[in-house]
Parts: sequence; C-alpha cells; structure tokens
Amino acid sequence: SLKEHKINNHDRFDWYYFTDNNNIKSDQYKIMYVKGQYNKRIYDVKYYKMQLHKESMFDKYDYVICMDASIIIENINFVDDISKMLGREPNMIVFSHPNRNKVIDEVAVLKKIWKFKDQDFEKQYNTYLEEGFKDDCGLYASGFFVRKMNDVIIDKLFDDWFSEVIKHTYRDQVSFPYVLWKNRIEHDVIIKENIFNNKLVGKVIKHL
Repeated sequence: SLKEHKINNHDRFDWYYFTDNNNIKSDQYKIMYVKGQYNKRIYDVKYYKMQLHKESMFDKYDYVICMDASIIIENINFVDDISKMLGREPNMIVFSHPNRNKVIDEVAVLKKIWKFKDQDFEKQYNTYLEEGFKDDCGLYASGFFVRKMNDVIIDKLFDDWFSEVIKHTYRDQVSFPYVLWKNRIEHDVIIKENIFNNKLVGKVIKHL
C-alpha cells in the first residue's frame, strides 16, 4: 500500500509512484498507472526500477531516486540530506548490504527460501565465475538507490542489470555486483548503514 510521508521541502522533488492498481490515490505522489508488458509481473516491477532512462518523461532530471514500496521515509530532512549528497555529483548512491558482502553468501541464503525455489541462483553465480567475476565488488541492498540520468555509462549499467534479471534470476542483488564489475564501475557513495533502519531515509518493512 502507498505510504504517505511528512518531510520538509517536499516540493523540491517530484514524486512518482508506479502501480498497476487503479484504486491507489495520493496527494503527494503523481500516480503512474502502468500496464504489464512482460509475461511475469516481477519483470514489470524491475523495468520501472532499472529502465527509467528509457521513459522520456525522466529526461529532464539529473538524478532519480528509486525506492521500493516497502520504504517509509521518517527523516523529515530527507530532501535536504539527499540534496547535499547530490552536490558532489555522484554517479550512484547505494546502501551496502546489512548482513553480507559477497554474492556467494547471498546465494547460500536465497537457496534455502521456498519462494525462490524456481530460481537457479547457483547456475547464475557459476556463469559469472566462468566469465571471470571474482566476487570482490561487495554486496548491496538494492531497495533504495540514487542514479545519475542522461549518462550513457550509467544507462548501460542499468540496461545490463535489467538484462541479467530477465536472463537469470529476478533477485537483483545477485546480479548488481556482477554488472558493476562487467562495466568497470564503482559507485561514488556507499551508505554503510542498515537499510532497514537508518538516518537518511527511515525504516523499511523487512521483506524478501
């Protein structure tokens, strides 16, 4: 469900909410009602997470902040705090994973979860190793990130990320370190706080 927030300088940002639920209304967000274009709903979710540079309405923005619907913004200074970070003109801002720092460790956990029983994480990981991936690029909580727009290098990174989700598994934390390595990209800002409870954003309803 849509979670409204109360933060200072709210109108300095444009707020969008993508959904296929026509019953959702909001005074804070511009509700973007979308229809599925893939054979799995999760792919549509990932599209609007990773492919906004292909939506012309976002061409006017220098940055996009992407947040899962599970995030509750509790920091009343969120806009000001993010704006200060963007003053450094980073390519990306991401959260480090709160519990693990290697893809292999994430794979070991995901393999034990019933809802992912149809996802072949081990095959995906082995494919990456065969290509030369060393699993030394860290692990990240991808429910929140900031990305630079109108940048061909970052656009390609996100194209590759989406491609990996379609090709392998939809658990995008597994493929993100790989596409960073593949594109030889290092994110400029890594937030080493727990994404589930932090000063920058607030809280995340814990989910898998």
